[in-house]
Amino acid sequence: GIRIAPTPFWLEGRVVVEALSLVFSPTTYGLGVPNGNGGPVLLIPGFLADDLSMHPLWWSLTVKGWRPYFSELGRNDYCLNDQLNRLSRRLDQIRSLAKHRNQPVDVIGWSLGGLLARALKKTRPDGVGKVITLATPQQIDAGIHPWLAQLAALNSQRVQRQTGKIACFTADCSCVFAQTVRDENEADVCIWSESDGIVEGKGTKHSDETRNRHIPTSHIGMGLSPRVHRELAHLLAEFGEERLSAEHQF
Repeated sequence: GIRIAPTPFWLEGRVVVEALSLVFSPTTYGLGVPNGNGGPVLLIPGFLADDLSMHPLWWSLTVKGWRPYFSELGRNDYCLNDQLNRLSRRLDQIRSLAKHRNQPVDVIGWSLGGLLARALKKTRPDGVGKVITLATPQQIDAGIHPWLAQLAALNSQRVQRQTGKIACFTADCSCVFAQTVRDENEADVCIWSESDGIVEGKGTKHSDETRNRHIPTSHIGMGLSPRVHRELAHLLAEFGEERLSAEHQF
């Protein structure tokens, strides 16, 4: 279940600096990073957040030439299995657009959104391309700050009352979402920060070190960091080149 860890919460104050640096960074305006190929990218927000939190990433990727899409989940605080089903339908909507011709959709998930991204790839390998997680707890028992643990417990009680599902939004749930999180990690790249003030840094790493990218940011500011935006641009460009190369081999 939930494990409380003494994360350096005070370091989350960096989010103000991270937000300001993004405004003045050339990366925000598509300078000094690879151009996108117009491929679709689905953005999934974290716990208690909604698509508004993903606007900086949406803008940054759009300027670079990608076609990012919001999750349309609303606030991410409901039954995660229901959220996964909504994302599956959203995936179909995106792939049905003529300009994407059933292309695989790369997915970027922030914090809890990364767990949903992993689950989506596990359940929809036909539609999901690569998955990148940002400050996402990679284990079901990753250590989190006491305040977040309390919020999660209160939210779990609320969701259980609404859904009638006894273990909903807990590690004891037996739904498809919970099972996929316990299975092999489907994330292709995990961007993590050792100084994360909300989720224990080491708990946001992939067990395969080659899939990890360490960028020192706050948890709340992970999606605002120019360094993270640069890394995402390079990763998405690499994924695109890999697909192009694979197509030419056939």
